[in-house]
This record gives sequence, C-alpha cells and structure tokens, in this order.
Amino acid sequence: MPKIKFKFEGTIEIESSDVLNLKKNQKYRVNAILGPESIEITEIKPEIAHDPPEEKEVKEKQKDESTVVVPINEEKVTEEIEMDKPWSSEYVSLEQYGGEGYYKLIEEGLKYEGNKVKSNQPVFSPEDEGKSFCGLFAHKNPNTPSKDEYYPGIIGSRYSIITSYISPNEIEVNFNYNHQSDKGYVFFDNTMAFKLAVDATKRSASKVLELQDGKTYVVPQYEKADVRSDFYLIAKNEANLKIGWEDFFQWSDIHTIKQSAHLFEVGGNSLDFGIRNVNFLPPHRRVSGAQLFFASLFKGQPNPDQQLNIVVDNMDTTKEVNEKDARYNQFGFGYGFLYSSEKGNYVIGKNLKHRGPGFMDFKANFGGGLYAIFENVETNFKDENKFASTKVKVKGKLENNVFTITSDNTVFQIYSYDFGRGNVAHILHFDRFTFMIDGKDAILNANQFKVRPFAKGKIKLKVKNNQFVYAKEVELHAGDTLTYNGVTYKIIEKTRTYVTEWMEGDENTQYAMGLKLDKPMPVDSGIVEFDVNSIGERLDNGQEVEAYLIYKANYEFRSYENTKFEDREILDSTPVGHLSYNHKEITLWAKNFKHNGFYRQSLSHVGKSNGYTLIDCEGFGGQFSPEIEVKKEGVLPKKAEELIRNLEKR
Repeated sequence: MPKIKFKFEGTIEIESSDVLNLKKNQKYRVNAILGPESIEITEIKPEIAHDPPEEKEVKEKQKDESTVVVPINEEKVTEEIEMDKPWSSEYVSLEQYGGEGYYKLIEEGLKYEGNKVKSNQPVFSPEDEGKSFCGLFAHKNPNTPSKDEYYPGIIGSRYSIITSYISPNEIEVNFNYNHQSDKGYVFFDNTMAFKLAVDATKRSASKVLELQDGKTYVVPQYEKADVRSDFYLIAKNEANLKIGWEDFFQWSDIHTIKQSAHLFEVGGNSLDFGIRNVNFLPPHRRVSGAQLFFASLFKGQPNPDQQLNIVVDNMDTTKEVNEKDARYNQFGFGYGFLYSSEKGNYVIGKNLKHRGPGFMDFKANFGGGLYAIFENVETNFKDENKFASTKVKVKGKLENNVFTITSDNTVFQIYSYDFGRGNVAHILHFDRFTFMIDGKDAILNANQFKVRPFAKGKIKLKVKNNQFVYAKEVELHAGDTLTYNGVTYKIIEKTRTYVTEWMEGDENTQYAMGLKLDKPMPVDSGIVEFDVNSIGERLDNGQEVEAYLIYKANYEFRSYENTKFEDREILDSTPVGHLSYNHKEITLWAKNFKHNGFYRQSLSHVGKSNGYTLIDCEGFGGQFSPEIEVKKEGVLPKKAEELIRNLEKR
C-alpha cells in the first residue's frame, strides 16, 4: 500500500468517540494512511472534502471554533491520527495562560554570524521559529550604559527572537551578534504567563500552581508577587523554573527590565506556603563584582501576631552548574529575610541544594518564635571570591587623570550600593600606588573613570598634628615631598583614615587620605600651604599597565615607598554578602546540613531561643555561638512533620 501526501482545502469534519479540543490558529500534525481502491494513482489534486453518501448524518455539530467532528468511511480509509495532547492540570498551570515549558540549552558547537546562528550539529527544529534566543557571551556590549538591558563594557549575553528556522543547523534572529561564542539557548518566554498564573493561583480555590513534569519554564523578567493567603507551587516529580535576566545590570539609573530581589513577598501575613519538586534555576551568569544581584524566594515583615508556615521540599538550584565555561556564575534563591513572631513562625527545608550567598537571613524581632528546621541540605558559599570579587585585575592606562581600561573588564564590577559614601573605598592600584575613585561622579563610562588629580606647585592641606596631614582634593603618594617655610618634609606613609574621620569628618577630612611625614613640623593644626613635588605627573603618562580595581570594605590600605604591586593589604577585602546572617535568638533544628560558608550572627536583644539541635551537621562556624547548649540528637519536630505531610498531599 503506497503512502502519499495530500492537502485538504476547506472544512474537514472528523467523527470520533472522543472530543478533540483544538486551539484556533494553532498548527497540528496529522498522520493518515489511505487505502485506495486502486493503486494506479497518477495525480492528486486538492479537493473540498465531502461526506461519503453511505455515511450516516453527523450526530453532533461543531460547538465552537475549537471543536470539530468528521465522519469516516471505515471501508475505504484506515486512519491513524497522531496529535500531541496538551498537558492539563487540575490546578492552575502556566499553560492555561499561554505558557510553555520549552528550553533548549546548547553548550558547544555554535557559531555567530551577525543575525545568523549556526551549529555544527543538528540542534534546531521548526518549532524554534518564533521562540526566544539567548546568545551566551556572544556580544561585546557598548561602554555606555543603555538603561539596564545589558551590562556595559563586557562580552555579554544578549536576547533575540528567532525570526526564521533555516535548517537543523541554522536559524536567523532579529539581533546582530558581534562576537563569537559556542553557547546559547532557545526558549519560550514565560514572563507574562508566570505573572498571570501566579495571580490566578492567589484567586483560585486550590491555591496550587502546578508545573509539568520534566519541563523547564524560562522566566527572564519577573516582579515580586504579593502573597497574602496560602500558596503552593508543585510538580508531581520534578520541574524547573529558570528565572532571571542574564548579566543583569543593577546599577542603571533607569530600570526597564523587571527584576526583583525576592520572588514572593509574604509580609506579616499568616499563611501556608509550600514548594515541592520545583528547582529554581538562576541565569547562567551574574557578572562577578563586589556586590552581586541575586533573588531570594521570600521576604517577610515583622508582625508579632503572624503565623507563617513555609515548607520547601526537594529543590536543587545547582542543576545547571558545571565547569564547561569559567564565565558561568550561577547562584541564588535562598530563603531571604524572615522574622519570628510571638505565636511562632515555621521555616522548613528538606532535600535542598543551594549555591552562593543569602541562604537564610532569619531575625528574632519577637524572640525565639522563628523555628528554622532543615534536613538534608547542602550549601556552597565557601570560596566567596568565586562568586563575588572585590578586586578585578585589568590592563589600562592613566592619562590626564583619566584611567582607561583596555582589557575586557568594567569599573562597574567594583560598584556597591554605598559607592562614594559609607565606610568603604573604591580604588585603583598599580605599581606601588593607590588612587581614589570618588563615587559615581567619577565614572565616565564602563571603561573610563577619573581619579583624584596629581599635585604640583602650591597646594593647601589640613594639618592633623605636627607629623600628619590630610589630602582630599589631590592624590599624593609615599615618597612625595612637601615644603613649608623652606623646610622639606617627606611622606613616608599613606593610609585611609579611621572610620569616624572617613565618614563623619569635616569637608577637609571626610574621605581624605592621611599622610604621615618623616619629621615634625612647627605647626600642628589648621590649613597650611605647601610647595609639592610629586611623582604623580610621571605616572600620568598614557602607558599601558597592569592594575587592579578594588572595592575596599572597612579596611586600611597603607602604602610606602617599598610597597610592591599586588600588596596583600591593598588587595584584601570582603565582598558584600554572606551565606547566613541570623539573630542568635532564633530556634534551629537541623539534620545532615552542610553549611559551607560564613555564618554571621547578631543579637535582637528580645527574648531567647527555644533551642538549637544539630545532628550530623558541618560548617556551622564563623560567628555561630548560641548561648545555650547545642543538642546533637533529637527527632523532627511534630509541627514540621505535619506541614511536610500536608505539602506532600498536594
């Protein structure tokens, strides 16, 4: 029996004992085997399909545009219809709001030629047309920020739409990539579907949002969801939510890309919140810097009357973490800021893997009524500089008091929320010298910034004592000389001033560098005019050098005439962030918890903890120091058992 291709034009009616639900304007694949009365078929012309005369009258008429019924002549036609039945859930789903779990990660073999993306393997398919595409590390971004749609000055990842499927080895997109990379991914953008589905879940009777097993839903943009009643996010076995914008530029003054520091704002509301069998996957890269942008799952607000129960069961945020590219920097989706209450709030985690900072920030504003209960948890923020770097080694040149970065780096990598203020400093370091970068006003673009000008001729400096002066408007260095009343004084040490002067000093001392002289002067206070001889002018020569951009937390950075490049005191600092930062008064029960990272602790000075239990746990060091004895055995609290069982029933 020959197999032939044919085309229907007009209306087709299908008779079936099952109702076929078809969506308007959506394409469907139909395979059919025709058994002709004669195999001598020379030509097939498109015809309008008519009912065979022997067929009974159709019993059921078309009810709407999505349901059709067709009669079949069983004597003449053997029919095989294959249709992908749409997945449906008894709960709310993203599919109900136009969403789709469509994600294809390609980690090798790609080549970028402007708006064409080619592969040495057959990785593309016709279904890719109209989908979104992310070219990982495939575009050299402009140096000047354009809102927050890309991270300026780096070889970054950029988004596009697949306008044409050409072959299994080639697609065409609506963006011209200008750099080579072998990586990228095809996806359906679920930004709107996720928002609508979350809102619908809040209004639904079940309060359950279900994801299809085995699917990855990509949500590049998202806003925090205000949750005021019970909410459950589940999959039967395992599904993924890949959330966040690649290389998001958080330092833009104008925000157009929707990103939030947390996904679900529970506030001070009393509710149950459960997540089961859903992996939250971060973007492939958060650009490494002094202060990273990442999202947590929750954000609460202090309320003494709150009764909040949160359970997260079976979540792995490290599913995509591998060593295939050193530029990957994937982390996020810890618990966020949550608070105790007088009635007792429960925060539970079971079978979790977490990478990066911000796993838990639990506060005991109302005593020990925050019960943190964890079992089978593994975290990783041990080597902080793998995630967030306080220093960036670059190449560049200093000319006319402007430093131009010539390597593939950007000054934004040492940005912090307190850039140019607070108890921190942002500096340039090359050879034995340091130069202050005075906040955002000093930034020209991603690759150029101003430093304090070198000094020459006569300058006025404030005197602290007879052997110490301040320099704020100009940059002086160890080895420079100051002459006063015919006597020359040599600078033997340059240092950052103490915190009270650094942050709270007057206009001549706030954020000024302190200079120690080799001998006493005849004055010990006031503003004094000096003749200066500085090496600064010789450094301002436009020659390319190796250098560091450095975010300095509340650290000194002294330099001398014999200081070496990459001096440890100059380079050392601590990035903004921590694995855990809890009040001592919280109540903690944990079993098989690997806490690989710094544990920071402070006091709420309210009430006391209801106990600490650590069973087969490791890594609870740093500032971890409960005032009560830490138990090494004990059973899972009954309330936690009940909450976990309740989630498993969903």
